[in-house]
Amino acid sequence: MDENALFTLAFRDDAVGILDATKAGADPNAIHPRGGHTPLQVACQEGAEHAVDALLSAGADPNLRFTWVSRVDGRTMPNRVALMYAASKSIVVKLVSAGAMLDVADSSGWTPLACSINAICVGAFQGLLDAGANPAVTIQLNGRQASLVDLVSERSERIQELAGARPNPKATQMMAELAQIRSMLLSRGIAALHPRG
Repeated sequence: MDENALFTLAFRDDAVGILDATKAGADPNAIHPRGGHTPLQVACQEGAEHAVDALLSAGADPNLRFTWVSRVDGRTMPNRVALMYAASKSIVVKLVSAGAMLDVADSSGWTPLACSINAICVGAFQGLLDAGANPAVTIQLNGRQASLVDLVSERSERIQELAGARPNPKATQMMAELAQIRSMLLSRGIAALHPRG
């Protein structure tokens, strides 16, 4: 079988193909030789819920650590897990039900909650909070310790910079979603470590 087949099936949300491939010997915990990711990570990032179900039922480990490698610049992110890439609340629920650890951190202290903010995924963020993830964690952000509120502020500023003065519906939507996340954090007493002026 092609070494990329299971990754392609996960990307396409092909549950039947995944089950057939794993029955034929494909490893649901395979780590991609160039990208460093797993089929479960691909399914989570793509919002491929059927693929997530199939991979978990075939034995994919939701806590398997891997080192993600950027195909653009070769940058690496060590000690990642699939939950850090969950694209929806329902995928969070599936992974947590399968035993995924909520507050696992990568080598920079980033947890699934921090990753959901970075991806601006309100559904995953809400699902993680509902499951009991700790919003009081600190992460490394631009070389210093930061709260999740600081991360929301940094993402908001970055979007405003990229959007510039021109109206942009996508930027407006992302800013609204970040405002929702900020509100959820503030309602839980989480504050910025580095308040912006």
